[in-house]
Amino acid sequence: MEQKTKRKKTSLVTTDDGNEDIQQSMTYAKNSMDRFGDDLCALLVSHLDIEDRFRFECVSKQFQRTVFRSVVDINFDVSFIQRQDFPIFTTMNKIIKKCRNIQTIDFCYLNENNEYFLEVLPEILHKFPNLRQIYCNLSSNSNRWVKQLAPLITRIGDIEMEKKRLLIQCHRLSHLTAINNLLLALQTVIFKYFQSEGFRDNAFEYFVSKGTELKKIEMNMAQQMKHLKTSLKTIDDGNEDNKQQAQIYAKNSMDRFGDDLCALLVSHLDIEDRFRLECVSKQFQRTIFRSVVDIDFDDPFIQREDISIFKTMKKISKKCRNIQTIDFRYIEENNEYFLEVLPEILHKFPNLRQIYCNLSSNSDLWIGQLAPLITRIGRILVDNKQSLIQCHRLSDLRVIDNLSNVFDSTSGQLLVKNLLHLNLYGTHNNQLLSELVSGNQSLKCLCVLYYNTESFTQLAPQLSRLTQLRELELSLRQYENSLSESLRTIGLNCKQLQRLRLILDFEITDNSFKTLDSLEVFQRLKRLDLTLSKSYTLLTKTFSLSIPGQRLTHLIIYCPQIDCKLLGNCQKQWPRLQVLFISCQDFNGQCLDHISRLPALQTLGIHYIRGNDLSDNDFNDLLSRSPKLKNIKISGNYEKKFYLK
Repeated sequence: MEQKTKRKKTSLVTTDDGNEDIQQSMTYAKNSMDRFGDDLCALLVSHLDIEDRFRFECVSKQFQRTVFRSVVDINFDVSFIQRQDFPIFTTMNKIIKKCRNIQTIDFCYLNENNEYFLEVLPEILHKFPNLRQIYCNLSSNSNRWVKQLAPLITRIGDIEMEKKRLLIQCHRLSHLTAINNLLLALQTVIFKYFQSEGFRDNAFEYFVSKGTELKKIEMNMAQQMKHLKTSLKTIDDGNEDNKQQAQIYAKNSMDRFGDDLCALLVSHLDIEDRFRLECVSKQFQRTIFRSVVDIDFDDPFIQREDISIFKTMKKISKKCRNIQTIDFRYIEENNEYFLEVLPEILHKFPNLRQIYCNLSSNSDLWIGQLAPLITRIGRILVDNKQSLIQCHRLSDLRVIDNLSNVFDSTSGQLLVKNLLHLNLYGTHNNQLLSELVSGNQSLKCLCVLYYNTESFTQLAPQLSRLTQLRELELSLRQYENSLSESLRTIGLNCKQLQRLRLILDFEITDNSFKTLDSLEVFQRLKRLDLTLSKSYTLLTKTFSLSIPGQRLTHLIIYCPQIDCKLLGNCQKQWPRLQVLFISCQDFNGQCLDHISRLPALQTLGIHYIRGNDLSDNDFNDLLSRSPKLKNIKISGNYEKKFYLK
């Protein structure tokens, strides 16, 4: 099925011999961070912002141990803390629970509507056992909290004139953005200004003479500050003779852990980030482009308006020597001429094996040279359909509205044969469809989008002839009573079918649910993706649903109208289910009770539309009760949560 491929997270698996009585040497998977120790992991995650730390905590147990270890300061200038959709107390409760090493809190950029938090802070100071410093402003409500917090205040930003007398209580104050004669302990002064005129060296002589502890005056021209890249230095003994030398690396150097882990980490970067981060270290330079094996012209980095496509592709061809696939299907019209030049520079892509493209207005200028590499075609311009016969390796095709685009206009000969993947959109002539199926009995994956069920009823007997079919997607816009029988015909004849995606985009009724009874004849079906009506007009009405699937291992259900009654007998309906994602109106404790009975479930995803009254304890309890359940993802009301065992 045609869809955009997403990068998936590599599983981090750790194994040992199970003997916990004595210290054992442990063997880890090659791609596991555990084999390299917590020190490197802590270094890597120390560069994450506070929001990303909460998002990535679930990656592994090692991340859970290390991701919050280096959080020693909190800045209220961070949007994650002062979100409008979450009260500040909710966010700070999460931070207090996870970040036990906080030493400094900066309230200088606290929003006015959140300033009341400082009034409550003295009551919860005990929850910050390592807190040593507070940075703040003296504002309208300062008199309510400054006495309790004064021993911790070391920096002050803005000062309201009527509150300046409070400064005398701040005995540890050492950093200020304003000047006051009462600041006898002042050590550092920073002036920020927008123009360089008007300051002379003697302008500060009086101030220096009064500040007995003053050590530093800093003048900063206000400007946009940029983050500087941390240098990762590698040290060895300098002996470059032919003998193999043992090398000693800096503790924070990636080099000490080998290129294999580094290559795994950078493989998750997109092409633009690879070019940006190439300069981080020599090890990055060696590994960062190694895993780039495909290029997609849907990437905005490649089709930038300010840089010629030739300049970008020249950079890519120089760095990415392992490219095997280039996808031109989403190339913009003003860049289509690049395909005319591609045959002349093919030698710069020595490992290129596949090209995905469209047959467009200029196809006749390059199809002859590139045809041996073309394996997928997305769009066919009717004037160039004859070019199909040159593409002998073509295995993936999309046909929109007019099936005659794959037949010769004169002889009526079928131009494409032995396809593996086919996408059909719209209604088609039944006779042409029969010929297309006859010439492509090899099809393993088929995606069909039909606007009415009557056309699909004619299609079903043709689909039943595809005995090699492994994967099928059906998207229908209208309902007819014959739909159930059509699906039954497909299930009985396509005995190899293992994956089915069914999108019924019409008004759901109790009768239309009987269509799903025909799923019982799909004997080898392992994965089912079920979407029932994208309309939200019937959110107040719910239906009971039964989905047969003794062999199902993966199940996705999206239907706002269905409540959780469908889970009532799930342990008998889906005894082999490993992955379950369900989207429905409400989710409650009874739903979790049903899910806990699934004997093989490993991954659970829940998206709720109206409400969810369940707590973290409820989901953690589900993890403890389900023997094989490893992780849970919850989403709804603009919130996401992860739970793992």
